[in-house]
Amino acid sequence: MPLPSTTNGIPLTTHTCVGASIGYPFRDNGDSSTKVYSYTMQGALSTYAPLDDNDEMTTAGKMPVRSPFPDDANAFFVGDTKPTPIDGGLVEYVRTFANIPQSRIDPYGFYAFEFPIVPGGIQKSNDSTSESSSYNTGTFTLSISATLSAADALDFSNGEIVTIVNPSSWSYDSDGLVFYTRSEFKGAAIKNGNTITIKVYDFFYQFQLGTKIAYDNFTDNGATKYIVKKIVSPARTAAQTINSPSQISFRYIKTQSSSEISLASPFKLQNSSGVETDATSDTTVPTTTTQYQNSALNGEYIGAENETINRWKGNIFEVQQIRVLMK
Repeated sequence: MPLPSTTNGIPLTTHTCVGASIGYPFRDNGDSSTKVYSYTMQGALSTYAPLDDNDEMTTAGKMPVRSPFPDDANAFFVGDTKPTPIDGGLVEYVRTFANIPQSRIDPYGFYAFEFPIVPGGIQKSNDSTSESSSYNTGTFTLSISATLSAADALDFSNGEIVTIVNPSSWSYDSDGLVFYTRSEFKGAAIKNGNTITIKVYDFFYQFQLGTKIAYDNFTDNGATKYIVKKIVSPARTAAQTINSPSQISFRYIKTQSSSEISLASPFKLQNSSGVETDATSDTTVPTTTTQYQNSALNGEYIGAENETINRWKGNIFEVQQIRVLMK
């Protein structure tokens, strides 16, 4: 009995889709548009040949016969599994097309990185839109409140240590005997909406013969605004290794030659002479001290390791780098 020459009317020399599926490999990573198409193909072994990596999945291109999917000019051939012989002199294999994945960032946990010397450290400082303060002689408690804009209030969390500054200062005296002035107080933030409050307990009293002596005539000297600030990172006199939150960045490049891909290096400072240094200054690159401080306040990340490259599928390469939150 001669071997069949067609399958459901299609010549066996025409490799044909007999089953198909579509996958979204990075949906759980926030990329719901990257698709991988898998076709179960059958055809004569004598006419089998892989496609070219640049072949598109379109009817005018190399979309398999009987594909259940619409044209996707952004999906490229990325490979076949090894053809397996089946009845009638045919082979079966899986043919795959894929989109170039979107760039993305995945969390990575804490990473120990050596951060540079930053003169003055890094501080977050925001002006209030309204403010108030009072001293309760009954509880010996100073209460200071500063209301921030909604955006600025997001920079502060309940319970963290903040300093509230009064540019006009506060003044008070001890039973009318000694006069004091003070321009700032530090305490744990009590956050209520956009308002930050600190309470300084037992500050305005002293022990004299075992008796609390209250301070009188507490005055806010007319400040039009308070300043709420916190230390994000203290001034460093030497480079310091810190466990910082980190992430992995991914980017994807389609190319026939991976050697053409430029890879990023870890963050390193250079002085004005191009010599590597471990301290920021007004002339260092890629960031000066001010630029470094602003980037850290904006929650930016810097490279912790060299970028690495791997073949993802076909001629699509995955480039990744571990990055750390600036401190």
